[in-house]
Amino acid sequence: MTEAAPRPWFQLYLSTAIVAMFATCVLLQLNLYPRERPPFDGACYGWPYDSLRRLSYTHAETLTWNEYQPIFDEAEHLGATHESFSTPPTDPPAPGQVLDLDKQPRFNIEIECNSGLDQKSLAWDVGIGVGIVLALTSACEIIQRRRAIRKGHVPYSP
Repeated sequence: MTEAAPRPWFQLYLSTAIVAMFATCVLLQLNLYPRERPPFDGACYGWPYDSLRRLSYTHAETLTWNEYQPIFDEAEHLGATHESFSTPPTDPPAPGQVLDLDKQPRFNIEIECNSGLDQKSLAWDVGIGVGIVLALTSACEIIQRRRAIRKGHVPYSP
């Protein structure tokens, strides 16, 4: 009885290739599917980092500073490029100061956040995706090769 020829070191099992294909499809879906960022309209693209943002926020009703501040902070974090107010906001309240919401000036806001392609975030997204696929591929190959060794087959040539 002749033994089977040893496999080359770069050859993958079919099950490993299928797992890598599905992992790649899931990562592509995560990166290409638009994600919403409430309270903004529009979408962000990329996972886990936002590589592309197309967001806007328009509030027709008047807001107090306390209602506006969380929205402004999130817009600033996302890189807002345009803001307009119908009435300029007053200075923010001092820390610990209690404000009478009925006496605060109220204003309308419009915020846009249209970033170009963020290359640093895109590089991180691609790097993390490739790392996940390589880790899954390595884990599947290790499992398959250990199983082949237990059965008495030589999984690769030394």
